[in-house]
This record gives sequence, structure tokens and C-alpha cells, in this order.
Amino acid sequence: MNPPTGRFDPELQMYAEQPHEPDPDHLRFLRWLAEHGRLEHEVAGASIHDGPGEASDSAAPDDEPPVAPSSAPSRSG
Repeated sequence: MNPPTGRFDPELQMYAEQPHEPDPDHLRFLRWLAEHGRLEHEVAGASIHDGPGEASDSAAPDDEPPVAPSSAPSRSG
């Protein structure tokens, strides 16, 4: 088990991490999963990197997911 990170909040009786910006690679991977029906819900809205009517240049081919972030759990089994 990993040691707790962040500071201990006695009011919540738990460790709390400071807010931080989300990882764009992780968001891109989650978006790919959602677009291919591999999440629990449908895609809602445009990608944060796509403007109205324009596609992202960094998009991976449909048959291949973007590189999963290293913090994502492995599904090998």
C-alpha cells in the first residue's frame, strides 16, 4: 500500500491533495474510450482541443487508442 499523500485534514478525517490541472494525455485517453463505447456513458460535448468545426491534429486513428498515461491501471491479465 502506498503511503498517503497531501495533508491530513482533521475536519474530514482524511488526507486531501491540493487541486491541480488535469493531465491532457489522460483526458485524451478517456475521450477515446468514450468515443468507442468503452465507458459507461456517451460522449458529451466537443473535445477541449477542438474548436467549432475543426478536428484535433493530435487525434489517434480510430482503431488505435492514444497512448494511455502511465498512471492508468494495466488491463493485462
